[in-house]
Formats: sequence, structure tokens, C-alpha cells
Amino acid sequence: MRYADPLTGQQVSRSTGETERKAADRTTAKWEAELQQGRYSKPHTISWQKFRRRFEDEKLLGLSDNYASNMNHIQKVGIKRLADIDAAAVSKFQSRLRRPGCRRRR
Repeated sequence: MRYADPLTGQQVSRSTGETERKAADRTTAKWEAELQQGRYSKPHTISWQKFRRRFEDEKLLGLSDNYASNMNHIQKVGIKRLADIDAAAVSKFQSRLRRPGCRRRR
């Protein structure tokens, strides 16, 4: 399966993982529908550090220090890539905030 990325103009290809033509056609049709409806997104491989730097530069200017503090706590949970943030990471983050001695501003 392949298509031309409208933003970069590059060819994007992906295997159907199927060995029979009918099954491959069905998988291709599903992917095409996801692309046309805007439901498909590439896996995020951006590093946590790169995401944080960009987020701070673009969004956090002029905001309170709470955001930077939260980013530090998230980083201590062991997040390396933005894609690592899932339900387990959020739960770990919340439990870290509930620890005695953890300062939280309201």
C-alpha cells in the first residue's frame, strides 16, 4: 500500500501483511478509508526532550511555573518519547503527585 503525503510530497508505503489478494485488498480499503476520513496518524517517535523543548518554546511562555514543574514530574516517571505517555504512565504520574512532601499548588 502507498500514497503521496500531501504535506511532504513523499511516498509513504506500508505492507498489508496479507498473503492473499482479497485480504490485502480489504486491508488496503480500510487504510484508504482511515486516510480519507483523517483517522490515520503515523506513530509518534518524537523524543520527550524534543517535545518538551518545543512545547515550552511555543506554548508556555508567560504561563505559571506549575507547567514546568509538572513537566519535571512527568520526566521523572521515565518518559523518553511522547508516545510513552499512556494510561500506566499517567497513573504513575498521579501517584507521584500524591506522595507526602510533594508540593502542589492550587
